Amino acid sequence: MIPEMSLAQSRRRVTSGCRRVAASCALIVMISTAFTQDAPGQSAGENAYRWADAYLHYSAGRLLELQGMLSDALVQYRRAADADPEQCAIETAVARVLFTMGRLEDARSEAEAAHEQCPESVESAEVLAAIALSQGDHEVTESVARAILSEDGGPTPISLLMAQSLLAQERIEEAEDLLLRRSEIDSLSPRLSHMYARVLLVTGREDEAADVLLRINRAVPGDAAIIEFTVRLLSTMNRLEEAADALDSFMKTQGARPRHAITLAQVHAEMGDLERAEEAARDGIRRFGEGPALLRALGSIQFDEGRVDEAIETYERALELWPDSAQTLNFLAYTLADLDIDPDRAVELATRAVELEPESAIIRDTLGWAYYKTGLIDDAVTELSKAVELGETEPVIYEHLGDALEAVGLTDQALEAWRNALELDPDSQSVARKIKAAVGSAPGDASGVGEGD
Repeated sequence: MIPEMSLAQSRRRVTSGCRRVAASCALIVMISTAFTQDAPGQSAGENAYRWADAYLHYSAGRLLELQGMLSDALVQYRRAADADPEQCAIETAVARVLFTMGRLEDARSEAEAAHEQCPESVESAEVLAAIALSQGDHEVTESVARAILSEDGGPTPISLLMAQSLLAQERIEEAEDLLLRRSEIDSLSPRLSHMYARVLLVTGREDEAADVLLRINRAVPGDAAIIEFTVRLLSTMNRLEEAADALDSFMKTQGARPRHAITLAQVHAEMGDLERAEEAARDGIRRFGEGPALLRALGSIQFDEGRVDEAIETYERALELWPDSAQTLNFLAYTLADLDIDPDRAVELATRAVELEPESAIIRDTLGWAYYKTGLIDDAVTELSKAVELGETEPVIYEHLGDALEAVGLTDQALEAWRNALELDPDSQSVARKIKAAVGSAPGDASGVGEGD
């Protein structure tokens, strides 16, 4: 049934729903005008009017959906469906938006109706399969997917949904076979390669997974999720040079972000090449500006290079720009305390950091260590005990706690803390020496201390 309004009224209603994309909406109105008149008088004209009105609302809905304006998009899709209720593409769009909004039951109902109306539609099948998969309904997901897929393959999105369903059911071999066959057809799909690599990892074939990821990064550069996963995997495998090369290539794409520059700097630092690490951090600052994370990365590299004054200056700059950065406050406080540069200011900075992140064991440790360095030993014991209670397993926290306990004469408790530290870091010479000094010269008493210590 044709809505009882003029086309001009319809255009006004569409425009009111998409002011943020006004230029695009205006183009849609111009297109619709070319296909219809305001007052259709014949059956053919009525059909043209209905089609144009539906097209107008559907196109506006699509623009709004792409802008993330889901509620407004849903309104336009509903109006499109009112104008042309026989279009399963419109019903599918309604289902897709409802699914994105988290209204699963409503989305499922719309998707089932669209799929029943157009069982061969890949779009409606994909939406229904995705909704069913999110609900754990693997039977429907597989049924819908199999109807679209063939022995020679099928649409990649459907293959991916089918593979996800198989993986969720731990049918690993079936998922691998499906992804392998599909990847031979669609060798340039980042999502397909990503999932196939994950399956290879599950089956313990790390090298093959890394090779798949490196190939897709070379073929289709610019996918942030793929490069991040690739770099994590290669770093875990200690293939750091390849990780750096892959990330360096990615940095030339438009998808690069500050976090990628930081990761590149960290990879170079892990390789022991601090010069290239600093170059990566500075390049990130040139490209993306002085972000707090980039400045902290640069400062950490400078510190590792032994350029303490420059590192402090870099962190002071970060603190000037972002005075409420707990990480920046923590680094500065620990450096000033641990190196006995300015323990009093360290207490001030660490106190501010704790106020910002009271549940951080690392920051509590910094405050406790700053208290220790200023001679406020009781306060140090209190804060360092809290750091341990928060569950952090950094050996230095236990070592600091042991130092503070020993300073107030609680030697047995200090030994327990130091032994915990040595258990976490058996190679710690400083902790081993402290244990030996506390228990005396009898080697049998120094449990947890190796003979070579």
